[in-house]
Amino acid sequence: MDTEAHLPDFYPPIPDEPGMPEAYAKLPPQRRAWLQAYLDAGDENATAAARRSGYGTEDGTPAQKNNACKTAGHRNIHDPDIQAAIRELAHERFRVAGYEAAAALMALVKDPTHKDHFKAVERVLAQNGMVAAVQVEHNHKHSVTEKDQIEQVVALARRLGMDPRILLGSAGVEWVDAEFEDVKEPLTQLPAPAMSTAGLEEFF
Repeated sequence: MDTEAHLPDFYPPIPDEPGMPEAYAKLPPQRRAWLQAYLDAGDENATAAARRSGYGTEDGTPAQKNNACKTAGHRNIHDPDIQAAIRELAHERFRVAGYEAAAALMALVKDPTHKDHFKAVERVLAQNGMVAAVQVEHNHKHSVTEKDQIEQVVALARRLGMDPRILLGSAGVEWVDAEFEDVKEPLTQLPAPAMSTAGLEEFF
């Protein structure tokens, strides 16, 4: 596909106009036309830009005309004044593009339904030296079985010196401690100590 098919066949010389950028204004009208053709083509072909801006129209063979365009294109692309004008125009184009890009970005910020809305908000905040606070919530799900709950209640009751059956019974849980069994031996009746009354005669 011809990348230059959409471009005009001829760029006429550009006359002086008020408000022209300084370096661009210093160029002769035909070089301004060459520069416009060159930039419109995306800096692709200096020779083609020379042909479209009127170079190589002198009498001669097609080869001679083509060589004239090559010479003009090479000379122009290396000319310090044209290079300065290119930087000048590029800066102006970027400035205008910057305004357009900012407007497009703000359109996303103002449209909460757009899929890139949040990204646009982050970009604007970052551009202005602010950091978007992102809160990440972690939800952890832990399953506790009934057996685990009973064991926890039993351990708590023992630490408190309580009977686990009291706590579990109040919750409607029947619990039998199968791990150990408290065996209480019956207390043996101890004989009454023999008492001597020696030395206590005066009290009797």
